[in-house]
Amino acid sequence: MDLWKLEMIVREFRSLVAQRPELNSQLRDVSIGDTYLFGTFGDLIDLYFFKSMKAGVVRRRGKASHDFSNNNSISAEVQDNDVPVFSRERSSHQEVPAPRRGDCSEVGQLFEFGSDNLFPLTRSLNAASDRFERLPRNQFRNAISRIHNKLLVSQLSLSTEDKVRLAVRELKEFVGYNPMRSNLISTIPLGQWGTVKQLFEC
Repeated sequence: MDLWKLEMIVREFRSLVAQRPELNSQLRDVSIGDTYLFGTFGDLIDLYFFKSMKAGVVRRRGKASHDFSNNNSISAEVQDNDVPVFSRERSSHQEVPAPRRGDCSEVGQLFEFGSDNLFPLTRSLNAASDRFERLPRNQFRNAISRIHNKLLVSQLSLSTEDKVRLAVRELKEFVGYNPMRSNLISTIPLGQWGTVKQLFEC
């Protein structure tokens, strides 16, 4: 597929999602190309990003420099228009937070519906996904969306144990057999309760 055709599709998708954000995860999950085993519409959107980078559509702000002294680093950030923007940042050491207990008898607090219409579990996972690379971030956010929607629909009918099993099943499906993904999510803090790894142990 030509890059310009793909770009037109992506622009239409973006304008539709701008008007109706709730369609984002639904459209990204739509299976396309079953005959050729291509994947989902979300994969097509991600393909556009990578193809545009390969074709040299990448634009940079400022001048590129190879001065890496004084802990300076260059980071790439993808904005709404899928064009990476490179910025120079000073890295700093962050304080390590105190370990969380991860007490399974208190895990129910992760599934209490908040005034912001989110569960503490999905809020924490979503916030942590901001640091992921684009492809795993999108796939992880789809898993978070599935967890949120299933909890929302059945929050009154499921026990805490069932909610934990539901969340763990979706998170393990995201991880699959990929140790890198396991490492990526296992240390995610879940509010003040504990971590994803501790949730897996409940």
